[in-house]
Amino acid sequence: MERIPGGYYIKAKKIQTSVIAHAPPHVREIWDWLIQQANFKDIRYNGFIVKRGQLFRTYKEIREGLHWMVGYRKMMYNENHTKKAMKFLREARMIDTTKELGGVLITILNYDYYQETKNYERTKGRTNERTNEEPMKNHPLPDNKNKENKENKEKNKDIYGEFVLLTKDQHENLLKDFGESNLNKMIEKLDLYLGADKKRLIKYTSHNHVLRGWVADKLGVTKNGDKGKSIGHDNSFLRGIQELRDKGELD
Repeated sequence: MERIPGGYYIKAKKIQTSVIAHAPPHVREIWDWLIQQANFKDIRYNGFIVKRGQLFRTYKEIREGLHWMVGYRKMMYNENHTKKAMKFLREARMIDTTKELGGVLITILNYDYYQETKNYERTKGRTNERTNEEPMKNHPLPDNKNKENKENKEKNKDIYGEFVLLTKDQHENLLKDFGESNLNKMIEKLDLYLGADKKRLIKYTSHNHVLRGWVADKLGVTKNGDKGKSIGHDNSFLRGIQELRDKGELD
């Protein structure tokens, strides 16, 4: 059988339980690209050694490497996306970076450990492991259609701040209802809230509903850019319904 050109890299399944699993899509994609591009062995580059598990790139080259096409239009992440993704990965101790003349030296931390096939060998003490071809008894197979629909919805959303995800229509409707100044404050508050605890990125699946719910209430913002509660209305019932929807307990 003919060998596959270009080599390979290993991506451990335990990534599903790591902090990167529920990071914004652009962070996950940049992380995957960095692993893919990292040197498998030491090489000499511009007079110095770039070691195994390292790569030398500019942020522009990272963006270029991850471009996609919409018809004939070439689309790329903006510079802010790249900077914030790299900051996220540094703070999560997944990479280390050193600025050099002409670019950035990026080191994938623990590269040797995760790219060593021997570390994935089965042992007698791990008899409970199952492969994709050996689903556990009575364990339902995943609904790939629902998963694909969810992923497609995520791809159609734009990122505001570092973590807030909204479709174009959702953002336009929020802008119409609350005004630009108030909406910016609402997004900033939700962004800080989500960033303070990454588990909240899993809990809150509809950022549009969260912004319209407790975030607007917390800031005392109502529709049409006004401040304060609406006169003659009791909002407590509506807030209760909104909180249940934010938690995914209501469709």
